[in-house]
Amino acid sequence: MAILRLTSRCFMQVKRQLRGSYRDFGPLISNRLTREAVFMENPTQSRPHDADGGPAAAMAPQDSDIRELTHVECWKILGDSGIGHLALRAQPVGVDIMPINYLVNERQLFFRSAPGTKLEDIVLHPHVAIQIERLQEGRWFSVVLKGTATRLAADDDIEVSGILHLVPAQPGDKFNYVRIIPDAITGRTFAAR
Repeated sequence: MAILRLTSRCFMQVKRQLRGSYRDFGPLISNRLTREAVFMENPTQSRPHDADGGPAAAMAPQDSDIRELTHVECWKILGDSGIGHLALRAQPVGVDIMPINYLVNERQLFFRSAPGTKLEDIVLHPHVAIQIERLQEGRWFSVVLKGTATRLAADDDIEVSGILHLVPAQPGDKFNYVRIIPDAITGRTFAAR
């Protein structure tokens, strides 16, 4: 209950800071925020938009079309895509998410990088995630790979990876090569609306 009160106070502070500007986002956002504010102020009250009146109903998938992807399907989608979002722990605190282009070789991901904070962050906090999504034949596919990133230093490793043939999507000198060794891979697909 203490967490709910803290969340309620935080929500109300954000709402006050917005000073009504959330209404500029349109009626859907405005109505949703208003309903959430009422629930936060009166946590025992059931949410009017929940099927059974409880908070779990709002989070439950409304479509039984959501399907988990197999590891083979996840790797196929990763291999076909080549562009994704890299999430990593940033300095001094926080998380950065940035677009990268990559290649898959031997069930590992490789990308090129220019010198800078991305490489510094990887050295300090090598646990990263890559997320890709795509729309194909009326279905959305989303894959998340979590793993450990390391900078490739040995010429043999760089050559075998195939990364030298990857043309960077953004201009600039990108002569740092990074390998992500996967720890976990998951994916989902669902019908596009």
